[in-house]
Amino acid sequence: MNKSEKLLRISAFAPIAMLLVLAGCKGTTAQSAAALPSSTAFGQWSQIAPGTTVQATGISAHKTYAAGGDGSVQNIGGGIQGTGGASFVGAYDNGLNLTILTLQTASGYTFTIDKTAGDTIAAVNVAGSPGAYIGATSANNRNSALVTNSPANGWDYQGFGVWMTGQGVGGTVGAISYGNPSSAVPLAGTANFSGNAAGVYTNAAGVSAMTTSNMYANVDFGALTVAFGTSGTMVGNSSLAKNITAVSPNSSLDMSGTLAISGTQFAGVVQTAGGMTGQSTGQFYGPAAQEIGGTFTVSGGGVQSLVGAYGGKAH
Repeated sequence: MNKSEKLLRISAFAPIAMLLVLAGCKGTTAQSAAALPSSTAFGQWSQIAPGTTVQATGISAHKTYAAGGDGSVQNIGGGIQGTGGASFVGAYDNGLNLTILTLQTASGYTFTIDKTAGDTIAAVNVAGSPGAYIGATSANNRNSALVTNSPANGWDYQGFGVWMTGQGVGGTVGAISYGNPSSAVPLAGTANFSGNAAGVYTNAAGVSAMTTSNMYANVDFGALTVAFGTSGTMVGNSSLAKNITAVSPNSSLDMSGTLAISGTQFAGVVQTAGGMTGQSTGQFYGPAAQEIGGTFTVSGGGVQSLVGAYGGKAH
């Protein structure tokens, strides 16, 4: 097994993609930025050494929600998106297995899942794509996330994840895109990116589940546009990563939109085939903008909502 295969090898979810921010183990609530463990700056997945902790910068999106007596989502907030200031911190053991995951949103909300403290960080083997995702769930089954195993996806500069905290009692749903942001992008030409997307979907009845999709982004650097979309969306049978054992297709959650490039980032309106609308914010990663990533939040009537993230590389 080579280094890329071993790195984050504890993962797998299907052609449906998903995040990384896990909610605090044993019900941990928001922490300060100072609570993040000591780490080295992330450069490339292929350069992570065994037994180290790395920190990658990124962008995030999240919403708060309240739960009713039956545990279903009763109301959900409008959402908070950031163009920077988020971070992913991952601690790896000597076998390059992820043991502690900390995610801080752009607004300062911090979550941790800690395998050494009894939380679960393990493979989520659903609908193929073995090795593509890591599932993480707190010991009290309140907080859970899906995070990409970037090397298994062929990525070296970025990753993403989605999460839901306070399940059954009220908390947050969110997403993060993180990595090594580009310092510049081409001034002309085009590039086609493909990869994965993931999210947390709450239906009209207030029932939430994790989703995955295929992602594409056709970029025109001269026109400063990104034609973004997702397809093949699948909905899991649980919002707890460790309980996902089956998925079902839901094409109404496939998404599209044209985003505008500004500097090394891009943003714009997106909508699902089923009529939910919202915003996506993303950025380019790698020294030559080889990869792409971002987050999105869309909503429909009542509590219907999809919060997620995506990533991919040029081909």
